[in-house]
Amino acid sequence: MYIGIEVVRMNNKSTDPKSCFAKNLKDYMDRNSVSRKKLSDDLNIKYSTICEWLKGTMLPRADKLELVANYFNTTS
Repeated sequence: MYIGIEVVRMNNKSTDPKSCFAKNLKDYMDRNSVSRKKLSDDLNIKYSTICEWLKGTMLPRADKLELVANYFNTTS
């Protein structure tokens, strides 16, 4: 199943898609040494929005998801 920017297997039905996206985004940011500020500046997305994604309280809209996927050279 595609959730966010990476394929995630959701074995537990209680797994929240927002949490899965948050984990994937954090993993990509860590692997690429990208800070919240840098991602925000590079994609012209509010810093607070990036923080909400990383906390797992909201998911990005499709257009923002595509920007993030392209930024990390992966699929949405």
